[in-house]
Amino acid sequence: MLRSLLAVLVAIVCAVTAASAARLATYDLRLRLSPGARIVEFRYLDDRIEWKLPRKRLQPFIRAGVVIHEERHTTAISHAVIVSADSAAASLRGTATLVTLDVPRHTRTTASDSFSARLTERNVPQPLDHPDIEDAATIGLPAKPVAVGTCWDSRLPVTTELGSGSARFHHCVAERDGDLLAISVHADGTITGSEYHLPKLLPGTIRLDGIAWYDLDLGLITQESYRIHDSLLKPAENEQIGFDQVLDVDVTSRPD
Repeated sequence: MLRSLLAVLVAIVCAVTAASAARLATYDLRLRLSPGARIVEFRYLDDRIEWKLPRKRLQPFIRAGVVIHEERHTTAISHAVIVSADSAAASLRGTATLVTLDVPRHTRTTASDSFSARLTERNVPQPLDHPDIEDAATIGLPAKPVAVGTCWDSRLPVTTELGSGSARFHHCVAERDGDLLAISVHADGTITGSEYHLPKLLPGTIRLDGIAWYDLDLGLITQESYRIHDSLLKPAENEQIGFDQVLDVDVTSRPD
C-alpha cells in the first residue's frame, strides 16, 4: 500500500515538474526558410454571405430568383520552393490550384496560377499591403522568445470579402503539445473601404477567432483554423439592411 502511494506521489511530482518546465521554457517563433526547401499548403474555405433586407423588401428579390444566401466552398493547393534567402527575407516561387464550388448556382470552377513572394522570418510579406484577413492572423511573429502564456498584439491593414479595413490582433501562446505550440488568435476590426460602393453601410465590423500551431522542429506554422465574421449592417424598418459573412478557414502546411 505504501509503495503504491509513493508511486502515485512520484507521478504527481513528475507531472507538476514537467508542466512547470514547459511554462518556463522559451521558444523563438521565427520561420526557418532555407534555399531549396519546398513547402506545400492545403487550404479549405467555407464562405457564407447573407444579403439582409427588411422582409417585405426582400420577398420580391427572392421570387425573382436572386441569390440571397451566397455559399462557396474552396479548396486550394499551393506548392512553393524557396529560391533564395538573405538577412532580410526569403524569396518563394510556386503554383496554386483553386477549386471552388458555388452552392446556390450549382457550378464548379478550377483555376491555376503561378506566384512569387518575399517573406521575412517573422512571417511578414514584402511588401505588406492589405493581406486577406485570414493571412494576416499570423503576420508579425514576436522578435523576442516567448513562453506558454506570452501574449502580443499587432494592428494591420486587411482585406475582407466585404471591403478593406484594419484589425487589431491579439495572440497568446496557449500550450505546448509535443513539438507544436498552440497560439490562440483573436481580432477585432473595422471595414472602411468603399470597394463595393456601399458608403451608407460603412463602417463595417471584422471579427476573427481561432488557433495556429507552430512546429518547433520544422520552424513553420503548420496548422491554422479560424472563424471570421464580417458584416456591413445598418438598422432599417426595425430590421437590418446590408451583408453578413461567416468564413471558416483551415490551413495545413508541411515540407513538400
